[in-house]
Amino acid sequence: MKNPMILIMLAALTSACNDEKGPVSFTPEMASFSNEFDFDPLRGPVKVFSQTLLDEEGKVSKRVSGALSKEGCFDSLDLHDVENNTGVSLVLNANYYIDADTQEKRLRLQGKCQLAEYPSAGLTWETDDRGFCHGRARQRC
Repeated sequence: MKNPMILIMLAALTSACNDEKGPVSFTPEMASFSNEFDFDPLRGPVKVFSQTLLDEEGKVSKRVSGALSKEGCFDSLDLHDVENNTGVSLVLNANYYIDADTQEKRLRLQGKCQLAEYPSAGLTWETDDRGFCHGRARQRC
């Protein structure tokens, strides 16, 4: 009879150790950028990151790296699509992400570092009530 009581007491003691907070959610900025630029979003406060994404055969398909501010904005974002041999290095400059090499304005931002427009691709984004971006192609008249 002693053994079951000891087990019950141990179970009760260890159940109090659970962290009830749950996982930290994605920020709207991280979720929006990861959706649009096809990388895995990260949870919680992130300063710098680097990802290597693999295809179904285990070959490198993309490399992504970035640095984020305390507010969760990407200060820099490097995207390299190995499969298509394309890439870009973006740097935050006021309400734009500019190409780090050419200084050309690539992406226009709105609000707190949210995507607004990618002019050369004809894309615009709208921000919903929760702060997440939804992209769509611009309609031309």
